[in-house]
Amino acid sequence: MDKTPLHYYGYIFVGFAHLTDNKFTHDEHLKVIEIVDELAGKEKYTDGDFAILMAEIMMWYDEIESLAEKEIAFNKHVDLVQKNDWLTLEQKEKFIRQLAQLAMADGELIKKETDWIEMISKAWGVKVDLDFKT
Repeated sequence: MDKTPLHYYGYIFVGFAHLTDNKFTHDEHLKVIEIVDELAGKEKYTDGDFAILMAEIMMWYDEIESLAEKEIAFNKHVDLVQKNDWLTLEQKEKFIRQLAQLAMADGELIKKETDWIEMISKAWGVKVDLDFKT
């Protein structure tokens, strides 16, 4: 599979949802699909192509078996997004807001989620005032 920036974004969203509490709920999965679909843009992906993209992201994430290795990959991908300048400052701020929405998708906000959002914000050099509401 040839990985695009969207694959890396999807991995970050899936990893964030799963690794922060070791659960990946149905509501979180639906929110990840919604966010990646928004990032992909309807003009760029047909429904079939988008389904393939999401399947590739999930297979890639699931290929890594240990949680520790998934977290290492997650951190590498966060760094890769920054190093490659794939996102503008405005897009990074939106990405952080989308992570906050994802954190609330299961109706429960935990400290590790807010810590990880803060870590990614610092890594990307963005400051976003967040309102954690479902």
